[in-house]
Amino acid sequence: MGASASVAIQEQEARRRSRSIDDTIAQDRAKEAKTVKILMLGPCDAGKSTLAKQVRLIHDSGFWDKEKAQYRHVVRANLASSLLHVLTAMDRCSQAFPDPAMAAVADKIAARLQAGDAHEKITDFKSEVHVLLAHDHFHRFLEADERVGLAESTQYFFKSAERILSPSYVPTDYDILRARQKSLGLAETVFNFRGFQIRLCDVDGSSTVKKKWLQCFENVSAVLFTVAMDTYDVRTKEEEEGTALKDALEAFGVICSHESFSSTPVVLFLNKKDAFRNKLKVSPLASYMPAYKGGSDCVEAIHFLQEAFRQRAAGKRNFFVHVTCAIDTGSVRSVFDSVLASILHCDSPGTSGAMPDPKLY
Repeated sequence: MGASASVAIQEQEARRRSRSIDDTIAQDRAKEAKTVKILMLGPCDAGKSTLAKQVRLIHDSGFWDKEKAQYRHVVRANLASSLLHVLTAMDRCSQAFPDPAMAAVADKIAARLQAGDAHEKITDFKSEVHVLLAHDHFHRFLEADERVGLAESTQYFFKSAERILSPSYVPTDYDILRARQKSLGLAETVFNFRGFQIRLCDVDGSSTVKKKWLQCFENVSAVLFTVAMDTYDVRTKEEEEGTALKDALEAFGVICSHESFSSTPVVLFLNKKDAFRNKLKVSPLASYMPAYKGGSDCVEAIHFLQEAFRQRAAGKRNFFVHVTCAIDTGSVRSVFDSVLASILHCDSPGTSGAMPDPKLY
């Protein structure tokens, strides 16, 4: 009798464990069904990380105090490297300061900026930096010489130098959006949208990682590919006649035609529209993409690039194109929410990606 009771208890315990396992599996399946995994791909400096930062500001809790403390060093490093870049360019172009005293100050700053800890020590000679940034010769060189090749946010940090170098400096959200930091591997942002958990996976776009793009990810709900339109005249190191934009076209074509993404929605962000518009005025797109016949008209140029990427999309049914400026929070909010809604409904019959309205440009 005692043995029978013991067996019954064991059977009840086994059934309880089985039900618990079944419940856990059901919960995991329900959670998985409500999870949207978006793979963010694209070349270095295309603006992917900036878009990911925007999503954190729009849909997540923003940046923690600890992160802002870390970004203080990143912003100051951006300022230091930009200053050194300009001073090196001035020396290369034989545009030294005509005033011997100011030339000596510039040389002193350049020497200090070459140190590995320049971003930490730059506050020690901030008075000299302020004198340099206020000098007319420095500004005339920036405005007149296109060979400097400044990063998009350089002028912003130059204008904000006094604030950035103050002892009490804490980066603003906009400072963090503007800051450039080399990313390695995978960075993931998780947030909720209309009852779904969105996992935004930002993959490093360096050449050493490109080969891993198509191997490391499973169960991807959508691919978001970002390209900087203003890189149409940026020569690549690997190929003399190649440009960064042409490389992006090739990579985009590989992604769209890969069997792993045959039924996966693909979203294309043609980014940095403001920089693209400005560059068209001084650097003809036709000089690098001879098939283009539209001159410096920004709308025509954007349509041309849209069509070039659309052809590489290989007739994908769920293909969406958006023209973006990653540092414009309001614009990114509207575009990204539209993208998420499109991804969530991409299984609906007749869904396809429409060409953006030229009025947006």
